[in-house]
Amino acid sequence: MNSMNCYMALEDLKNRLNVDPDAEDAHWSDIELLTKLRFAYKKVWMNLSMKRGNWLGTSSLVTASSGVITLPDDCGKIQRVEEVSTNYPIKLNAFQQIRDYYPQRADGFNDSYLAGSLFGNTIKMLADDYSSQVRVFYDKRYVAPICGTADSGTGTDTLVLKLADRPSMVDDDYNSVVFSFMAGGGVGTYATASDYVGSTRTVTITGSYSTSTIYGTVFEIPEEANEVVILEAAKNAASKPASHLKDEYYRLIRSDAKEAWNSFEEWAELRLKDNQNIGIG
Repeated sequence: MNSMNCYMALEDLKNRLNVDPDAEDAHWSDIELLTKLRFAYKKVWMNLSMKRGNWLGTSSLVTASSGVITLPDDCGKIQRVEEVSTNYPIKLNAFQQIRDYYPQRADGFNDSYLAGSLFGNTIKMLADDYSSQVRVFYDKRYVAPICGTADSGTGTDTLVLKLADRPSMVDDDYNSVVFSFMAGGGVGTYATASDYVGSTRTVTITGSYSTSTIYGTVFEIPEEANEVVILEAAKNAASKPASHLKDEYYRLIRSDAKEAWNSFEEWAELRLKDNQNIGIG
């Protein structure tokens, strides 16, 4: 697990920009810098998702019901789906193409039985009565990092996020996300969210918390990408016309960000050392 969380990254970003958000002449608020951090994190996330090294990959077991496979909450991009009992892959394609191109096998079992099409967060199988267990291999979906101090209503197994920290308003958005606690109730611990209600900004998460709890979601990218995220965010923040940074320091930030990104790209391109032929599926 990455040792970096959103709160630590935000503090690092402020230090690099020499930011005092409480000063009268502050050029960036915490929420402005958090937005820059989120954009940078998302850029790295998408970059990793497009690489061949399966950096964001995981898998889950799902049981189909009445010909429908409901994808896991944290599924972002499917790699492949396999039937557990047979280890046969499930072909994902348009229904007409499935009918046209998957003929009967010699043993009389129709390959098209193990075929389906994506519809939102489900796979609709060609066979309406399909009900087997499958394993879904996928890249996790992007979840915007968040950090802050807990709001009123926080307590045992409950963490309420402040509206000012701009949490998601979508139900279940933080499900399976790991939170790290930096101060107050829960300090020094990690816990995984089991449920989230967007309308009340309430995370169900094991532990005892209070309104003094300071939290941050844990980065789910490789540790080697942490520096890239922070420097990319610093570069974008420094581009603000009213930042009043000296030209030489602005150029240094841009140079450091470019160097860090290039080094990361080279490192992430190959999942295994000295292996140039890595694929998925």
